[in-house]
Amino acid sequence: MQLIGLPGEATVPIVLGALVSVYAGIAAVVPLGFDVKELTIIAAILLIAHDIPIEAAVSKKTGSTFISLIIIRIIVAFVVGAVINLIM
Repeated sequence: MQLIGLPGEATVPIVLGALVSVYAGIAAVVPLGFDVKELTIIAAILLIAHDIPIEAAVSKKTGSTFISLIIIRIIVAFVVGAVINLIM
């Protein structure tokens, strides 16, 4: 998590946002008291990689390979988080 500029506590909202919903991730962020930079990184990650189980089911029904879509979304989310960490 240090690579993307977040403390270990940030895993809770990221995992909740990725597996449950964006709203669960937002609800988990509020009591943790992150600063603006950390909130921006978490928001960017959640916007890219959110609701993964639901969207995997939808993509599976369309005939696409959902495993590759999941992996790409997670990798891109963390790359964007690392870039935002470098910029801010």
